[in-house]
Amino acid sequence: MSPRPVVLREKDKVSTTKSIMIRRRKDHIPLVNGEERLSGIATSSHIIEAMLPSEKIGRRVLGVEKLNRLNMQALGIADKNVVVSKPEDSLRSVIGAIIDANSTYSVVCVGEEIQGIVTHRDIVSLLAEKVEEDLPAYIIGLPDDPFDAELAKSKFAETVRFLKRIAPEIEEARCKMKLRDIEEERMRYEVDVSIITPYKRHVYTNSGWDLANIFDQMSDSLKKRFGHRPTRRRTESVRGTVPE
Repeated sequence: MSPRPVVLREKDKVSTTKSIMIRRRKDHIPLVNGEERLSGIATSSHIIEAMLPSEKIGRRVLGVEKLNRLNMQALGIADKNVVVSKPEDSLRSVIGAIIDANSTYSVVCVGEEIQGIVTHRDIVSLLAEKVEEDLPAYIIGLPDDPFDAELAKSKFAETVRFLKRIAPEIEEARCKMKLRDIEEERMRYEVDVSIITPYKRHVYTNSGWDLANIFDQMSDSLKKRFGHRPTRRRTESVRGTVPE
């Protein structure tokens, strides 16, 4: 865990939380109430959502304006059901809790007192294998079979390399592999992939007996997802210039 994490009060403003995240390069900030008890956690994803412009229909604005959202209390955008663990918990159980909650962190507490925080970056730095030095790509849970392991690394690296060319804003790519079943000499894998950008986390999940096919389908799906974005923008831009 990272000990003594930065902590804010739940009544602090969203703008303060945003400023500290940028200055201290933090993605997670626990929040405490007046009794110094953990009451929530604000993440960089919450800040990004708060910064998104409100939707409009004609002249009407749906939702709260961005400036008003920045003046809200941090607890207003935070997770209330915080993923919590104890210092004596095993790393396996902590990772399991994070995955089950579809989260990116676990706050480590003794009673009501915050001791530290474990984030996906802490886990990746400990368990993951970097695919290539020039790529922000990591794999957790490579197969024991060296052929399958090399196949997974090479196909994942090829996909990330392609995505980085069409979407340079990609900050990190993570792949988690799990062995779900064994049938004679065949193995059934589950593959979870996350492509992280400053604005969104793109997730892909698949499972099957043919590992090569799983990664090929993953590659096709992500390439289509990222490849279509510029086309849509250009189309919308052109439509906007057509006189009525």
